[in-house]
Amino acid sequence: MYDRLWRSSFAKHNLHGRVQDVCGVKVAGLGGVFRGQIWMPPAMPLYASPSLFIRKIGKSGMWRGGLPRRHRSTIFQSVYEKLKECKADILITHEAPSMHPKGFKALDDLAVKMGCKIIFHAHQHESKRYCPCNGLCARGIGLRGIIDLEGNVIVPAQVDPRELEAKVRSVPSPVKTQLRRTPASKFRRLNRFNRFSRKGWSNRPPKKERQG
Repeated sequence: MYDRLWRSSFAKHNLHGRVQDVCGVKVAGLGGVFRGQIWMPPAMPLYASPSLFIRKIGKSGMWRGGLPRRHRSTIFQSVYEKLKECKADILITHEAPSMHPKGFKALDDLAVKMGCKIIFHAHQHESKRYCPCNGLCARGIGLRGIIDLEGNVIVPAQVDPRELEAKVRSVPSPVKTQLRRTPASKFRRLNRFNRFSRKGWSNRPPKKERQG
């Protein structure tokens, strides 16, 4: 998968860390995610650039002569600061800006510094339109969804099957919930009075007939 994306003709379409003119519109890109091992805004970065991190981990921690594969998708401050020096109309990011509950104000600051009027982001797998904040608009794009520059949906987003499966697993079964919340003492009391008995059968032993 890595080779098909980064060592093929697709690589030239990568917007990460640069600005591209698309039909007269300047589009900037900041891919990847923030990771605490490198940089988690608003905290200061532990490693400002890939070279500093590689120097720390040494050759044994490298992958194909560079960053470990995991950190090929990590945001470094050096890329962020380089983008700040550019101008663009639109900023496309993977992480969400601060309008999202799990977003980052650092992306707002980047967009404002670059002169962008709108941010398109992914990562949260939510198709979401935010209210403008400080003159900046943002739009979340769901899984495999496609929208135009005005935010109109062209291809509706899909539900992430992994997230759906996780939600289903997190919903407790009504029967298990009832059993878990019923004290053991109450079970013994209910059983004693045959509250669980059904029509046609009973837990109570048969009565002995009296002999005259």
